[in-house]
Amino acid sequence: MTELTQFLLGFETDRESIDSPITVGTSSDRLIDQNPNRLFLTFINPSPNDVFIDTSSDVAVDEGFLIPDGNGSLTFEVATDGDVTTSEFHAIADGGTADIIVKGEQVSGQIPEVSDGS
Repeated sequence: MTELTQFLLGFETDRESIDSPITVGTSSDRLIDQNPNRLFLTFINPSPNDVFIDTSSDVAVDEGFLIPDGNGSLTFEVATDGDVTTSEFHAIADGGTADIIVKGEQVSGQIPEVSDGS
């Protein structure tokens, strides 16, 4: 995927180093840190419990973004979802713990300057 992203965007990218899977409990806890160079972010929930994530530290069950149980997934892309993709995320599981798989891709080095076309 990294080579395809590099081809489409025209600059180098690499996998973001995220220790995964991450165990989510039944109280709100930080899931991943903010990364201003993040381009894509995918969460996968193979557990039997729903998980809710949000950029707010007080995420609660039935609030925020749902990652359904049984291999449900949620993807953010900076091109379509904006800055939320680069945010710190917090999570809470509904009914018991859940192991969330997290994959991210980021710009290698600094984000390239955007030309205004002049």
